[in-house]
Amino acid sequence: PYAINSVVEQSYAGFAFGGIRFPIAGVNAYEVSNLIGNKSLQPEITTEYEVGFNAKFFGNRLGLDFAYYNRSTTDQIFSVPLASSSGFTSQYMNFGEVTNKGIEAMINVKPIRTNDFTWNINYTFSQNRNEVVELPEGQDQVIINGAYDMDYVAMEGQPLGVYVGPVMKRDPEGRVIVNNNGIPIGTSDYEIWGDQERDFTMGLNNTFTYKNLRVGASLDWRKGGMFYSYTARINYFVGNATNSLYNHREPFVVPNSVREVDDNGDGTPDRYVENTTQINRANIGSYWNASNNPAMTRAHVVDKSFLKLRDVTISYALPQELLERMGLPVKQLSLGAYGRNLMIWTPEENNFVDPE
Repeated sequence: PYAINSVVEQSYAGFAFGGIRFPIAGVNAYEVSNLIGNKSLQPEITTEYEVGFNAKFFGNRLGLDFAYYNRSTTDQIFSVPLASSSGFTSQYMNFGEVTNKGIEAMINVKPIRTNDFTWNINYTFSQNRNEVVELPEGQDQVIINGAYDMDYVAMEGQPLGVYVGPVMKRDPEGRVIVNNNGIPIGTSDYEIWGDQERDFTMGLNNTFTYKNLRVGASLDWRKGGMFYSYTARINYFVGNATNSLYNHREPFVVPNSVREVDDNGDGTPDRYVENTTQINRANIGSYWNASNNPAMTRAHVVDKSFLKLRDVTISYALPQELLERMGLPVKQLSLGAYGRNLMIWTPEENNFVDPE
């Protein structure tokens, strides 16, 4: 165990409302970490091979750069959850095996190149496929992190970082099952929502040079993958999420929903009937609040795709003759302006926050 200087927080129902900070009257305090070490740890080993090529054509007017890699990492050192009855909640262990396979490509083109004017285009593309090949013995999944009704886990055969949580319970025909208040019932078992792995990333840079003036701009496109947004959760909680404007916040019936009917009284539904119970004004807030509607947590995990105007630059190099007339002891001097992350476009489901 490791002793650490502590800040003991008093809390109720998981919400901190105060704190005791040590030292008090000159007396310090320590607590035992929830994370325990492991004397049996093995070194983490990564094996990789990569092949590629680089080629230039037409007097360097066209350039191609391509690479393929295959990387395998075994015995990654990772914090794995333990039963709290052990006195600890996690322990450092060797994780198993994770592979990464992917490609990286770059194309450089100079469509125009004269004595006074040059246009340069640089395009990049990369794609990675990650897979958890093996987990520690006896583990079918490892919880990496979690928040409320969502877990971020490692599963064999899946990318490292899968989001799982409750979804709306449905009848055999796929209709949403609601309770007596018309609010969907969440499943007791967690289901996979998606993972963090991107489909691909692209970059496009254009640079224009006219004599001593240089102007450049670049776009950055990252497609696919998911991320958990606490900002989204808070927006739903306080009613600021765009989706909460559904039906102008007037009472509504959950579309394609049914209620369970237990004719035999044995706790098992015998049939399903069309739901006609509206989410009334008193329950609209509960419908969008994951505390009352656990399946709504799914809306807090959003697409992390984005397209950004990553940067814009403009610069001017002072002519050599001017520098000589000014008597400056320099051979080159340029003045420039630079802007970064000037614009961003995100999917409709994410109008909450920059994924980065």
